[in-house]
Amino acid sequence: MSCYNILEEERRRTGKLQGGVRLIDDKNGAVAGCCIGVTHSERKEMGRQDVHDDQEGFLVWKGTGTARIGEETVALKPGVAIIVPAGVGHAMCCGEGSEFMETIWFHSATPSGKKPGGSGKCYSALDGLWNKGILLDENNGCVDGCCAGISWYENREYSAGGCHEDQEGFFVLEGSGFAKVGDEEFPVAPGTAFIAPAHTLHTLRRDESCSHVAVFWFHSAL
Repeated sequence: MSCYNILEEERRRTGKLQGGVRLIDDKNGAVAGCCIGVTHSERKEMGRQDVHDDQEGFLVWKGTGTARIGEETVALKPGVAIIVPAGVGHAMCCGEGSEFMETIWFHSATPSGKKPGGSGKCYSALDGLWNKGILLDENNGCVDGCCAGISWYENREYSAGGCHEDQEGFFVLEGSGFAKVGDEEFPVAPGTAFIAPAHTLHTLRRDESCSHVAVFWFHSAL
């Protein structure tokens, strides 16, 4: 079972560009309803609000727009990350000056009766395009250990890697190279998504064509 998928290949397979394309779910090793995908939208008007029984995270990858999270309105551009708590309505549309907007999304699949703590602000914005660090955690409304951020891999050889008690999802933003998840090795480039199951060693490296590989990651806490 391959633990990864490539956005353009999935779009060709499904024939779907508009709307959401699911890249990672239980077919790729995710468990308990966790999933990763990308939504391409050319909609200029805010549609109906979706509501889920688990928290859902977003990262704006391309384009600009607006999100409505409950009663809060958030301006969107590349590098803005959002967490939508369970049971909270949300909708997005692209801006008038933007041809389209693409967002990376993930479901943590952690139904929870917990109320988000912190300031109540549900989003974080990068100063640059892709900076390193944590974007979403309990300070932005995540619960049950869910968090998301961006990491750069500048090494040409594999590092010792990471191994966690929960599954971790990845989406490649920039650069090209290779990833290893357990015994499986595969090439990565912008649009590659993969999942590292709980207790599974995983690591990345860049190739000679670029200076780094930038990835968006999230912990589902499952």
